[in-house]
Amino acid sequence: METCFMQMSDDAFRPGDKGVPDELVGRPLAEMIGRSIADGTFPSPAVVVRDSALRHNVSAMADYCRRHKVELAPHGKTTMSSGLFQRQLHAGAWGITVANATQGRAAVAMGVPRILVANQIVDPAGLAWLVEAGADTDVLVFVDSPDGLDRLRRAVDGFDRPRRPVQVLVEVGAPNARTGFRDLDDAVDTARLVAEDDGLVLAGVAGYEGVIQAGADMTHYLRRLAELFDRLVELSLFSPELITGGRPLLTAGGSAYFDRVVDVLGACRDRHRNASPNPTSNLSPAVVLRSG
Repeated sequence: METCFMQMSDDAFRPGDKGVPDELVGRPLAEMIGRSIADGTFPSPAVVVRDSALRHNVSAMADYCRRHKVELAPHGKTTMSSGLFQRQLHAGAWGITVANATQGRAAVAMGVPRILVANQIVDPAGLAWLVEAGADTDVLVFVDSPDGLDRLRRAVDGFDRPRRPVQVLVEVGAPNARTGFRDLDDAVDTARLVAEDDGLVLAGVAGYEGVIQAGADMTHYLRRLAELFDRLVELSLFSPELITGGRPLLTAGGSAYFDRVVDVLGACRDRHRNASPNPTSNLSPAVVLRSG
């Protein structure tokens, strides 16, 4: 059976690595590649990843995104593996998605150049990391409430060394689901505050369709993301030259329904591409999937 140790090949086992016996601590991972997990070295049960399957899956998702002209920022929270992250980035991934500051710190340490925090960060320690990391790394974060925005602004105001503005995406939610603005007027009001703040950049619109039941409701939800994006364009709230990649973002996409995301949000992208009067100010959004 093929095995794949999901860290960089020049890494070594560390104390506390899950499922690793003490005698292997400090040994290079590269020494383990190709060994059978049934040789008595590793305790059971153990998770085994087939290298051939991994290569196929990374390539298949990358090819899908290229065909549909969308970007991929796969959610890293399941594996938190530098080896997998580097494979995905090498295959063309736009960045890596994380859920919180702890995962963000780990991604920075793994050398990930662009991190999408698909969540609101509201605790002081997490906000301090977010603002400081953004000075040297491309970090984007969600906001879904005026209170959350106020906390972020206070963290930005308290940072005392030169840095880039924090890139913020306004998250759209759904009734009886987790996070996100339920009312688009409230989302627009918060987007205005972001756009008016010199320490922030309005980078786009975000959502997560995984909380919606399959069917017409999901399409309706995704169309609300596109509607909010349309309204923010009409209000001239985006400054593409300040956003990573030079264009605003429109992001969703769990692992189950990313094809629906491509259909609905891709139509929004194409509509703005055809309508953009100024080629130097690209308001056609980059559709970013976060499928893991």
